[in-house]
Amino acid sequence: MPTHAVDVAFERINLRHVRLLGMLADGLTEAEVAVRLDLSTSAVKSTVERLKTIADVGSTRELRSWWVKNRARFLDYAEEAAGLRA
Repeated sequence: MPTHAVDVAFERINLRHVRLLGMLADGLTEAEVAVRLDLSTSAVKSTVERLKTIADVGSTRELRSWWVKNRARFLDYAEEAAGLRA
């Protein structure tokens, strides 16, 4: 995914998404994520589907890989967008 496309994806990711992506990257299942976030499994599944669209990937496995690859960059992007860094 080109840099601009990744930045656009980052603009659509919120704190709840970050928590969910982190849990998936740690190997939790959607059902386990649902319990930890006190959500229904269907809500987690729906959010995962939206995140796959945002990340332009086709599977949850690819979404996990995308997040692992891009999470440090996302945090840099979020800090800059929040005005915490110049």
